Amino acid sequence: MFSALHGTARRTVFEVLRRAGFDVVLEPTQAEPDGRFPAVPFLAPNPEVPESMSAAVAHADKLGADIVMACDPDADRIGMMVRERAAGPGATDPVRWRFITGNEIAALVVHQVLRNRTLDGPAPVVIQTQVTSGLVRRVAEMHGARVVDDLLVGFKYIGEAMDQMADIGSIRDFNEAPLTAFAAGVEESHGVLVTPELRDKDAAGGALLLAELAAYELRRGRTLVDTLDDLQRKTGGVSNLLVSAVLQGARGRQVIERILASLRAHPPTKIGAYAVMGFVDRRRPEGPLGPIRSQTDGASRNVLVFELAEHARVVLRPSGTEPKLKVYVQVAGRVTSPRPAFELDKAVRRLADDFMMFALGRGGLEMPRWALRIHDLVGTDDKIWFARTLLTGLRERIAQGEPPVTRTRWLDSQLARFGEDARSLFWPGVNAWARAAVVPDASAVLEHFRP
Repeated sequence: MFSALHGTARRTVFEVLRRAGFDVVLEPTQAEPDGRFPAVPFLAPNPEVPESMSAAVAHADKLGADIVMACDPDADRIGMMVRERAAGPGATDPVRWRFITGNEIAALVVHQVLRNRTLDGPAPVVIQTQVTSGLVRRVAEMHGARVVDDLLVGFKYIGEAMDQMADIGSIRDFNEAPLTAFAAGVEESHGVLVTPELRDKDAAGGALLLAELAAYELRRGRTLVDTLDDLQRKTGGVSNLLVSAVLQGARGRQVIERILASLRAHPPTKIGAYAVMGFVDRRRPEGPLGPIRSQTDGASRNVLVFELAEHARVVLRPSGTEPKLKVYVQVAGRVTSPRPAFELDKAVRRLADDFMMFALGRGGLEMPRWALRIHDLVGTDDKIWFARTLLTGLRERIAQGEPPVTRTRWLDSQLARFGEDARSLFWPGVNAWARAAVVPDASAVLEHFRP
């Protein structure tokens, strides 16, 4: 099942998959180009947002499709959902859909590229940005590849590294690295490149490799989730999580600058349960990137890296296109269970929450920890408003015995500015509050937000 999310991929990625012989169906409600993106939840045609593929998943269920793919409007990033059988104690649904993160897509693409690559010539080279999962390096090295993994965020840096390979036949400490040795370029934000003929991410090549690998596993009675589990067990467990704090307007920009300045001047010695073993400011002229060459270069290098004990890591940077802080979190550890990622997912979420609460505090912002579960499409000020004002107001109306219909109308008016899918944005936070608060009116509050 493929969705173009109202973009151009119907004529590119979809056609590549169809002509390659795959049985691929186009999701009908999001097939036509439309810049309003009317059939996409939250009006966000972004393959990093699992909800963007909900219509395709529903259609896939009807047709019995095995995987769902979707692309952003300009068809350079790929998203994926995989049908798998639920496992473990308490599993009631025999089939569920698993969202494949950008880091996992990167690892799968690299695995498939190198699995099929001949051993002639210099060892292959895989290029990734610094915030991309360490799992990619482990998978690449398992296949005998060399890895460049210290690049700044942005696919242009992968393109520049490829140009260096083409011009001088080397990259970093790898002397024999002509462009013919290039195997793949990947980034955590669902961008991949698998041909040396281009210099920017392209969803078509990644989609084709993912479909080939999925078909290979299907013939063996397996899914891409099984592939990922095998890679985790073979290379050591790695779990990654990206969280964001949207800070809008002039005040938001000031908060972002305050947080970064505070962390530069006084970096923490501990984040949650992890000791900080190293701190790197990518703007420092004495660092490996040298002096800042331009305003654009300075903006790209506005990155702080915290290397933590037990091979954990936190990377913080402001978005270059949106008013937000982005936090890339990684934890690692040897795993042996049938579902390796589950063992580390709680740890990476806990570390992400610990750092986000700490960073927001450096910016003078306070909110309850459960409010972090509200969707990251919601601004930080709105999360605070929800926790302090709206939730309090709703509980007061419940305590006063106001009829549910009246409460619903009031809640609709309060949430109207967040669009038709407003309740879905706040539901994870409300659910987290109910679990943490254990108060008598929790069930009544939940009923107003339950999907």
